[in-house]
Amino acid sequence: AAAAGAAAPLDDAVYYNGKARFVSRPVVPEGYTAAESGIIFVKENTDNYTAENAAELILQNGTKKPASPAGGGKALNIADVNDQTIWAMAYVTVEKDGNTATFYSEAKSAKVSELSES
Repeated sequence: AAAAGAAAPLDDAVYYNGKARFVSRPVVPEGYTAAESGIIFVKENTDNYTAENAAELILQNGTKKPASPAGGGKALNIADVNDQTIWAMAYVTVEKDGNTATFYSEAKSAKVSELSES
């Protein structure tokens, strides 16, 4: 059975100390255990990333930064490279009775130079 209610929302990026700050807020349904959660991101060679293909490309090329403890939220401050667009997704893997399922947020992008301090 799919883990109804499991989700890995990712906040829109904000400007933080010269970087793009992404925050994930995973949801683990009652009766499930979080095996892993965190953020996957790509910050270089993203010119060809679009809303339509970014999720697939992030999974192929991304750097995974797990939260501790598993199932917890993750705040990640990412410095850009040559003003390239940063793409990120949150994820959570839940487990019940030996079965695991991973859920991802939508892919979100940010350009540090376009984020303003709020």
